[in-house]
Order: sequence, then structure tokens, then C-alpha cells
Amino acid sequence: MSTFPALDGVHHHKYPVTDLARSLAWWERVFGARRQPEWDHRTPEGVLFAYLLRVPGLADPVELRLAPGSAAALAGFDPLTLAVADEAAVRAWARHFDALEVANSGVLRGITGWLVATADPDGVPIRLYSRASHEWDPEGADLGSPWTAPLPRDVPAR
Repeated sequence: MSTFPALDGVHHHKYPVTDLARSLAWWERVFGARRQPEWDHRTPEGVLFAYLLRVPGLADPVELRLAPGSAAALAGFDPLTLAVADEAAVRAWARHFDALEVANSGVLRGITGWLVATADPDGVPIRLYSRASHEWDPEGADLGSPWTAPLPRDVPAR
């Protein structure tokens, strides 16, 4: 097949969590998310297992899915990097996290831009990375930070 069927963007982003209420409260406080109760997911027996959120600045909803084992497996791995405009926006987010007393990396120099990272209540990192970039700079990047360093088990031995 020389052509592919058309895609139409991203439908939603999904995060595994160990505690729906705790994660919802965090997303509301940190990112201004708003739960969409009409989109709550329930089993046929009526057991709630997911919230869907609208997050300012994101076109697509975020789903918080009750999945403790998956949340534990993702701890330390950053499945989502959110875009911000530039270094000034990264700095504003770092100040926002500090004001909320939310653990974060502070402003870091990435390979092509600036970033700040935090982690959700289950330890799953979320990075905010600038769309504005600087020159490609792997040597000057803050790759030694625990917020940007790859997990040791994921890095092949030399």
C-alpha cells in the first residue's frame, strides 16, 4: 500500500493512576483542569474507573484511568511532554509550581530548548518544553538532572 488512511489528530491522552480523587485534585490544582462528569467511565455495574478532563491549553481531553499497576510501571518515565511558547513560559511554569509547592526540576536547558518537569501523585513525570529553541546542544544540556536522565535500566551498556 503506497498511501495510508487519514488520521485526524489525537482523540485524548490517557494517564494511569492509583487514586482517581487524588489525581483529579492534583490536575485541577496544578494545571487548572476541569472534570467533565458527563464523560466519566463506569463499568456495566456502575463502578467508576476513569475521569476525563479539559485542561486549558490542550485541544484534547486528558483521561485519568484507574490502573495502579500501570501507574507504578510508568513511575519515572515521562509519557507526555507539553509544549509552552518559550524560555519565559518555562520560567513562569517553574514559578507557578514553586508557588504551589509542587516538586519540580526548576528551569533546565534541554538539547534544543528549555524545560521544567514535575511529577503527578504517582511519580509519573510531566515535562513542559519550549517550542522556541536554541542551537542543538547535547553537551550543554542538563542531561545529568534526575528530571531528565534516562532510567538506568533503559540505557544500553557500552
